Amino acid sequence: MQFTDLRFPLGTRMQLNITGHDYKPITLPAQLLGYRSGFTLLVYLAKKPIVPVQRDAKVSVRAGLQSAIIQFDSVVEYIFEAPYFHLHLKYPDAIVVEQQLRRCPRFELDAPVSATLASKPDDAVNGRIVDISLNGARVVFYQKLPAEEITLTSSIFVVGSQQQLSVKATIKHIPTASTDDSMATFVYGASFIDISATQKLLLQALCYELQSTEES
Repeated sequence: MQFTDLRFPLGTRMQLNITGHDYKPITLPAQLLGYRSGFTLLVYLAKKPIVPVQRDAKVSVRAGLQSAIIQFDSVVEYIFEAPYFHLHLKYPDAIVVEQQLRRCPRFELDAPVSATLASKPDDAVNGRIVDISLNGARVVFYQKLPAEEITLTSSIFVVGSQQQLSVKATIKHIPTASTDDSMATFVYGASFIDISATQKLLLQALCYELQSTEES
């Protein structure tokens, strides 16, 4: 499998595991800025590494895609600190599928969420997200919602900062009321629809981080 076969979107988050000349590995978060097929990859580092990165250092790169986690080996060819810290990596000879993901695995998440109904866009119902995937979520509310299109909005912590997740969804499952501390709770399975490119990237980054947390 070749790098171009994967059609990486610009901004894809990657994990760089760099082995220096002293054989001590360092792990750095990075983002794909661009590439020239057969020549080089350009990756951005949000912060200058505490440990100096050296030219010709070996790099193992991991990245999460919607259907798999991939890995490839490379070498640091050039290092630039201006106008921002970025690296040129040798174009990979081959890509390895490190782990094939299920179609859309769900990951546990405890985050506040608000839902607005298509029929009542000015009214919000508060609840919590209890798990999430690339195409849906399980959400809990303290009041019953009609089976119609809703917009879910949540503030989530991902890639080291607070981000705003906002996606349209349809309710796929009829809720079952249960009693918890004398309050009725309603659990819904929501299926995301019309996800924007920005929100899709945010979901991918979130699910990748949640999966990495489960594996560690």
